[in-house]
Amino acid sequence: MMGQQVRAAISRLRLPLMREIRVLLVDDEPIANDGLRALLRRYSDVQVIGECRDAADAAAEIRRLSPDVVFLDVQMPGMDGFGLVRALDMEHGAPIIAFVTAHDEHALKAFDANAAAYLLKPVSDDRLDRALLRIRQQLAGTRAMDHEGQHADLQNAYNSVAASPPAVDATGKVAVRPLGESYLSRLTVRNGRRSIAIPVCDIDWIAADDYCVNVVVKGRRHLLRASLASLETRLDPSMFIRVHRSALVNVSRVKEWHRTPLRRLVLVLADDTRLRVSRSRKTRLLALLRGISPVSVMPAPNSQ
Repeated sequence: MMGQQVRAAISRLRLPLMREIRVLLVDDEPIANDGLRALLRRYSDVQVIGECRDAADAAAEIRRLSPDVVFLDVQMPGMDGFGLVRALDMEHGAPIIAFVTAHDEHALKAFDANAAAYLLKPVSDDRLDRALLRIRQQLAGTRAMDHEGQHADLQNAYNSVAASPPAVDATGKVAVRPLGESYLSRLTVRNGRRSIAIPVCDIDWIAADDYCVNVVVKGRRHLLRASLASLETRLDPSMFIRVHRSALVNVSRVKEWHRTPLRRLVLVLADDTRLRVSRSRKTRLLALLRGISPVSVMPAPNSQ
């Protein structure tokens, strides 16, 4: 069902004047290129224009062929995929990058490299559908800007910061920040051709969405290409806390919490969104809520 919905969205993005999506495959394993090529045959307007086995050949082919998209392996002999991206980053008109790898530990680095997708091998139909949807969105809108503009928007999203005093977490310890960094004071999201700056204090919660996140503000969702883990390290821990592996919550938006008959903790936000809290995060969350938020407590049935 999800795949059908994504394919329907893709079909709506096929603009009458949009040309074929020209794709270059870069992987040192021929079987990986063959498998991805077979998957891409499902898309009538996606054309695979070449294959490369290493980054050096890929750099030359990218300059010669000017592909729209490069499906790029991370670990290859010689220069790795990130080295190739850095080499292309200074060039105008660099292609959209979609990483394809067997290793999940490079995801955060891929987001910092402004990749449109991070696909784990073996690539599933649904994941490829979603990746093509995002790629089409970039080609239809964001690609109208030059590459430097795209890079600047990403930097704004990650680095729009203001100096703030050291934060104290629920245990009373000063939260440690990376040297030279401050916590984010705003996030910059794309809305068509516009960029919107969202003060972090206005955010209700942030939900993981595949390799992106949805930033929820007054019930409206704004898609941001970043990982939840990366945002968690850049948001003030006295303001935002992870309640489970897929959600970060602004504690000032919690209006009440209670326990279910099975002793699971449930948060109710100001917009009546209900979120369950994982057991491993319950103690710290309760300490943080009781310490800074004048929210009401609803006791569990038959509890003291």
